[in-house]
Amino acid sequence: MPIINLRKYYYPTIQKDAFVEVSGEVAEALEEGLRIERRQEKKKLYHKVFSMDTNDWTQLHISVYAQSPEDVLLQAEEHADHERNLSRMDEAFARLTPPQARRIRARYMGGKKLREIGESEGTGESEAGHSVRSGIRRMRRYFIQQKWLKAQKED
Repeated sequence: MPIINLRKYYYPTIQKDAFVEVSGEVAEALEEGLRIERRQEKKKLYHKVFSMDTNDWTQLHISVYAQSPEDVLLQAEEHADHERNLSRMDEAFARLTPPQARRIRARYMGGKKLREIGESEGTGESEAGHSVRSGIRRMRRYFIQQKWLKAQKED
């Protein structure tokens, strides 16, 4: 018959070691219960599900995972800034020539290399690179003209 430590299964109720001899079935049932409890705790942490009456450490975890009202407002503000910038990018893309817009999208949004862009359009890598660079300069000038970006001093 196995000897178990009750502290392992009933902590914090039993805080000191208390060894008891139990039948094999009881020991296996206690181990299975412990495995189930650990599995549930992992699921709760993974899905960020907390109940204020479960454990002492729950408050600490909630303070880490829960968003404060300030965080929610900042997140909404960042989302609005992101949407505004996307709108500005669309506006700036409209100022480019079709090949420039197509090549910049392929390069930065499609992740293609200049060589791949040149090959797919039947031009060379240098032509694609020149088109991308001049398109970006044109977009930068438009952003500065609209006062969305500050002009930088060129060395």
